[in-house]
Amino acid sequence: MTSLLPRATLGAGAIMRWHLVDSWLQALGSEPARLLDAGCGRGEYVARLARRFPGVRRVVGVDKAGRDGVEGFAPVPPDVVSRVILREGEFSPAVVADVGPFDGVLCVDVLEHVSDDGRFLAEMATVLRPSGRAIVHVPATPQRHPIGWSRRELERMLQDGSGQHVREGYTREGIARLLRDTGWTILRERATFGRIAAWWCDADFYLAARGAHTPRALALPLTVAGALAGRALGPRQGNGWLFLLERR
Repeated sequence: MTSLLPRATLGAGAIMRWHLVDSWLQALGSEPARLLDAGCGRGEYVARLARRFPGVRRVVGVDKAGRDGVEGFAPVPPDVVSRVILREGEFSPAVVADVGPFDGVLCVDVLEHVSDDGRFLAEMATVLRPSGRAIVHVPATPQRHPIGWSRRELERMLQDGSGQHVREGYTREGIARLLRDTGWTILRERATFGRIAAWWCDADFYLAARGAHTPRALALPLTVAGALAGRALGPRQGNGWLFLLERR
């Protein structure tokens, strides 16, 4: 089950995003020596990278405590602990200067939390070797939330600052321009979280807000099945964007 879930979670969005990113990890290279997760949350992807690439010498995760409600890192699994470094703090080149440069980097649902997203992306490029690659996922805008309560609640959280995001997301044109302006070439892209996933995530958000965790647990096999199907079946439009990038 640890290969199917990012952690002990019922969160539909987290599970779907985990499988979307996982399906592209090999694009970071066949034998990367150093990898970075910029905005690593609790560090689940860091452990995943260390397992996916047995030859990687170092996988580094950096994040600020409290981002998106996350307090502290998860314990690093014993089988990869010798190759993993987790550092608390806001990402900057100085924070990883002693362990770079990197061959690849992840940045998964981070930019919507960052006020100066252009600077973040530019600094992320500077810690990569030339032609190093990145996988970036961001929410799209406008968001499509078919359940009215979920849509209104997310809009309220954005407007009054009670949520973690500083922006709703990015248009395709807006994020593509930002990436080009900060030193990146787009190699591959796809929309994520299409119509069915939007319904499922809205329902999950509604149930979570009401503490209805039993039906969420009962639906977990369907959530995982949908996440696995979503690896191959991409929507034409959705609530997110996934990019494979190369540093120019």
